[in-house]
Amino acid sequence: MKIRFFSVTEMTLSLQLKQLEKDSLVSRTVFGEKPPIRVEYELTEFGITFI
Repeated sequence: MKIRFFSVTEMTLSLQLKQLEKDSLVSRTVFGEKPPIRVEYELTEFGITFI
């Protein structure tokens, strides 16, 4: 995502994804316990209704 949306700062992207998760539009999955940690986001069923 970072490559595709290079004009968006990491902070802005992080804040937006947190808000989308709070609104139940995306779900967040964390892989790994120590850095580097990989995080994936996917649309929830509710989020899919908007596309």
